[in-house]
Amino acid sequence: MAARSAGLVPDALNQRFQAPATRREFCILAVQLISALHPELVPETQDTSAYQATFWDYEMTGSDALAKRADAAAGLGIIAGRSDGSFDPFAPVTRQDAAVILVNTAKLLGAESNTEAARFADLMAASEYAQSAIQTVSSLQTSSGERLMGGSGDKFLPTQPYTIEQAISTMYRLYSIAS
Repeated sequence: MAARSAGLVPDALNQRFQAPATRREFCILAVQLISALHPELVPETQDTSAYQATFWDYEMTGSDALAKRADAAAGLGIIAGRSDGSFDPFAPVTRQDAAVILVNTAKLLGAESNTEAARFADLMAASEYAQSAIQTVSSLQTSSGERLMGGSGDKFLPTQPYTIEQAISTMYRLYSIAS
């Protein structure tokens, strides 16, 4: 409810909370957050034509406002896609990919680590590109002491999917940290 009140949840994502969030949906939420805090970075009329060729497997359609949000994620530098040049927009976002996107979003918003990083027993199970981001997301916390992203016990579970509910909650925590 708080995330909705803050304008962080597009109507199209205000459902299926227990379903895994797709990579596209997670990027849409990240750009929605950026837009809520710094609308000048993501104007509604933003020309995203420069981003359309970024990924070979994802093409924006001009009338799809949510697609513009996903394309803006590439333009803002919060996503880079897969090593083969694809975006894989409808694949579930993994916890390690969510961590990378969150760290890039936090940097864009000027949020900095404000507590010691958690120690995860399964950190080495994460892809090398995500290990630093996993440490960083656990070192950002709200004023009430909630980590931006934690784990389950001493495990981060890097390859597990992230649900829409978790994605919305995390974006709200980052909103609280960055505002």
